[in-house]
This record gives sequence, C-alpha cells and structure tokens, in this order.
Amino acid sequence: PIPVTINLLDGRRFELQVDSATTANETIALLLKRLPLADASAFALYESFTYLQEPFTRLEKSLFIEELICDSLAKLDLVKATMSYSLFFKRKMYLNPRAPISDPVERELMYHQAVFEVNEGTLPVTESDVIRMAALRVQHDMGDMNAGKNFAVETYIPKHLLKRRIAGAWMDMVRMEYQSLGGTSKAEAQSQLLSFASQLAFYGCTIFPVENTPQNVSRQLPATFELMVNVDGLHFVRPENEMRTVFRTLFFTDVTVDYTMNSVKLVFQEGGQTTLAELLTKRGIEVYNLTQDYMYWLEAQSEWAVAKQDYDVHDNTLLNFRKGELIHVVDKDVGPEWFMGEIGDRHGLFPRSSVTVLLRPPPEVLEPK
Repeated sequence: PIPVTINLLDGRRFELQVDSATTANETIALLLKRLPLADASAFALYESFTYLQEPFTRLEKSLFIEELICDSLAKLDLVKATMSYSLFFKRKMYLNPRAPISDPVERELMYHQAVFEVNEGTLPVTESDVIRMAALRVQHDMGDMNAGKNFAVETYIPKHLLKRRIAGAWMDMVRMEYQSLGGTSKAEAQSQLLSFASQLAFYGCTIFPVENTPQNVSRQLPATFELMVNVDGLHFVRPENEMRTVFRTLFFTDVTVDYTMNSVKLVFQEGGQTTLAELLTKRGIEVYNLTQDYMYWLEAQSEWAVAKQDYDVHDNTLLNFRKGELIHVVDKDVGPEWFMGEIGDRHGLFPRSSVTVLLRPPPEVLEPK
C-alpha cells in the first residue's frame, strides 16, 4: 500500500492507503467511506503547488477521474526543490450555486471553501462584503462579543486587501458588525455566511487570468483580462477596481475549447466570421476540463433533444419524428442506446444516436407563447 494524504479546506487531513493502479475516482470513493458527504458528484481532487519562495503564489489542477494517484504523487519529486505539493478535495462545479444546502457535511465543506476563495481572491468581494463575512466568521469561531474576547483581525481579512487600511481601522469596522450579531449561534453564523456568499455576483464561478496574444485573429480583446467559467458558459471579464465587468459571454455550444501547455484556444463566431482566440494561461487544461464537465452534467440533466434526422418506423412503441423536431425526453435509462420521449401527445422509444441533446431548454420552452 502507498500512503496518500487528502486535505480539506477546513484543515482536516485524511490518511488513505492506495496502490499503483488506484485512480482519482477510486481515491474519492475511499475518502467518502470516512467523510459522509451525500453527493460528491460536483467535487474533485486537486493538485496544489505553492512556490517556496513565494508562499502566496499557488497553482492548482483538478485530477481526471481516471488519472492515477501515483502519477500525481510522483510530481512531488519533480518540484520539491522549488514547490510544496499537496492534494485537496473540494467542489469543482457549482451546478445550482444559489440553492440552499441541506446536507450538513456539504454545508461545512462549502463554508470553508467560500472563506478560502475570498482569502485567495478568487471570489471577488467589496470591502463591505469582507467586513460582513469577517464578522460572521468571528461569531462562528468565538460566539457573542464580550469585553474579554479578542481576535486577530488580520486572520479574518484577505491578505491582498489587508494593506488597504491599518489594522486598527479593519478592527473597528469588523467589531461594529460583530457586535450586531449577538445571539447568533455557530450554526446560524455558518448558514448566514453561506447564504451571503451565494448571493455574491461571481459566486460559483472559476476565474482564470489570461493574456491576449499578438497572433489572435480577434483584435477586440484587451491585452489582459479574465476568463470566467460557470454553469452558464464562458465569460470574458474586465477587472475594474473591486469588482468585474462581463463584456462577452459564450454558451458552451457556441464555442470550441482546446488547450496547450501555455494557453487556451477558443473558436467562436464573431460578426458572422469564425474567430480563433488563443489566450495565454498556464491553466488551459483546467479551462478545458471544467467546460467538459459542465457540458457533461448539463447533457445528463437535460430533458430536451432535437432530431438530427428523420426517424420513420411502423411500430407503435417507437416515436416517429422529422429532422429538426423538438423532443421532450422523459427517460434516458431505458437502455444503453435508447431514450423514451414525447412530441405533443405522441410518445415512444427512439435511438439516442438520432438526436442531439440540448444543453439548455429551447426558447419556446423557456418563453411559451
């Protein structure tokens, strides 16, 4: 057996035993025997690399479900002179980011992930957001304020924001908010912070800083900006002071994503022409993986398909249709190659290969006449 340590963002560590053939997916299954998370489908294992000389500079990459854990562990020998290496388990996809979380284990994990993302600067916040969340964290950690309680404010303010004000000014603002939370239990403070975080504009988004390249066909992109991925697609984002402005959105079916070691490549339509945008980033593979994962989930959840071809059969158990017809899919589990669907008052089985599953409901369903 090979020992492997899986870290959670709340500081817990799980020591597991794997072998040379154990995959990332199998490692998660081992972890879930000790971590009673009801639904781990949106979570993943991440490799995390931190530069020893720059402790606040960190790189991370999610593991493919079939990736061998031993291959990941072997990277430690390659980077140990300049980087520290660890494996983390955290949420990768936010499929319904505004929905309340009923599972207490998931709620605990997501509380700490929200705090982590704010501290890392990957979840954009304003100063007032930071003060509110800091006060809720103090209430969660220490309970009601009283004269004998002190806390180190710098542990509750993200390091990239801390330098904007002297520590005393941050302390005064957090204390004032903290005082207003008297009587709030630990569980209520956790719930309130998660609810507050989930309403932030970019909660549930993964943000990748990118640079434009001179050879880009598109000249309408700024030199540096951010590429943001969430369940609604890919978004071009311009950082502006504390917040971000989205200036272009591409749904997953409107763009083709590929990657190299140092870039991500996007192909999309612009002004009636095909545009190739190659954007510089060390995390191109992560952009690609994330878009593929969201597309897989959206297809699995979809109830709608459009016919790729005519399907004309003389069997009342089968559903006839013409190319281009919209089909409501009512069951995808009737067989490996078959769906059950309906068109109006007609219903029946049809081959999966004869349709394209839509990743989002068609306009006529979203806005019925």
